[in-house]
This record gives sequence, structure tokens and C-alpha cells, in this order.
Amino acid sequence: MVRVDKTLKELMEEKPSGRWDADYWHPRNDDQMPSQFEIQELGNFVEYITYGVILTGKKRDFAPSGIHYISSTTVVFTGISHFLNSLYVGKDDKRNVENKKPHYGDIVFNRSGVGTLGRQCVFLYDSGLYTISDDTDVIRFKGISPFFVSIFLKTTFGFSQIKRRQRGVSGLIKISFDDIKAIKIPVLPVSIQDHIESEYKKMSAYHDKAMDGKKKSDEDAYKKNIETAEKMLKDLIARTEAVIRGERKDVI
Repeated sequence: MVRVDKTLKELMEEKPSGRWDADYWHPRNDDQMPSQFEIQELGNFVEYITYGVILTGKKRDFAPSGIHYISSTTVVFTGISHFLNSLYVGKDDKRNVENKKPHYGDIVFNRSGVGTLGRQCVFLYDSGLYTISDDTDVIRFKGISPFFVSIFLKTTFGFSQIKRRQRGVSGLIKISFDDIKAIKIPVLPVSIQDHIESEYKKMSAYHDKAMDGKKKSDEDAYKKNIETAEKMLKDLIARTEAVIRGERKDVI
């Protein structure tokens, strides 16, 4: 593939560097973002980012109960699921350390795996009861709403950048901290970000009701509430995309 619109010098200077795969540089993957809002890199708002403690062999044993261990299968479309591949570690486990725990308002982000990479949500629970796996990131933001960031990363504009920046082959795909920070995001007015947060929390309440139904083995309650949460989230994503495109003024 030959790029006639960019010089070799421009390709070499673009961040993140070191990307020579043709799909990354294909013109169809150029970030196409409406320009009525200021565009910044996500890294300008990242206050803290980490992934879970890496352990191997018997050190990765799990407990029958205790601290929820968030893995890539625990992060689902609408939030954190405690019932898909439920895993626990003990309170004194090396993986249960303060700097690996998600805090309220952090984004929990799947950093690897076909079908799971880029799946993320806002963490809305007690950080003392949770820790993350080594294939999951905790991302903390300042100066921007994490609820807006989460919704943006689920839009076509956001998720296409995640797909573009993933690295690796077969089932070993990953995304680096630098690649996450290089994602471009439109800075919407604070009032719109606040409305996105409000709508997100309404959706999350139905997600939690679904999880409670699952815990009580009430499949009807689980199905009814998770379907409601998914519909509300898809609607919020669509409304946010429309705002970014300039087709509506707000998400409410």
C-alpha cells in the first residue's frame, strides 16, 4: 500500500510510532470526526492508568469467596457482571492491592483478547470489594466526565479508533497505554457531559437490577432488566453520536 497524501517523515513522526501494518495506515481508517467541537487526545485527561498484578502458576489460585476479581469476561456491555466466570481472591492475595483497585468513577477497560478488547464500563461500586486482572485496565480521568468517555468509546467514532490501534495476531491482540492515550475525543460542553452521566446512571440501575435477579436465580427479572439496560445504553450511544455529528443539541 502506498500513501500519496502523507510523506514518510509524517508517517514516522505520527504517534503512536512503530506501526507498520498496512491496515493501520489505510486511508479508510483515518479518524473522521466532525470538527464543531474541540478535539483532544484522551491522554490529556488520563490521571492514572494501570493493569492488574501479573501472577503465574499456583500463585493464580482463586478463593471460593472474598474479593471480586474483575477479568475480561466480567466486563460486559452494560457494566460489571458478577455472574460470568465469577472469580474471587483472598483479602491477603498479592492481586488485592490498593493501586490495582478501581475507584468509583474509574473506567474498567479490557486491554486484550478477540471479542473482549475494548469492552469497558464505568465502575460504580465499593473499590474495597474488587480488584482487576492482568488483562484489564483501570483508567482514572480528570477534567472530563468518565461517563462521557465510556459512551464515546462505545460510539462508532471511539470504538473504530480502538480497533485501529490494537496490536498483535490471532487471539493475542492487545492495546497499549500509549495507544489508549492517543485516541482522539471531542470535548463536549460540560452540561452535555453531565446529562450523559445522568442517563448512564439510569441505565446502570437496570443493570444492577438484572444482576440482582441473576443472584436470586430469577431469570425473568434478569432478562427483563438486562434488555432494558441494553436498550437504554444503545439509545444513549446513538444520541451521543448525533450530538457529535451536529444533528442534535443534547442527549436529552
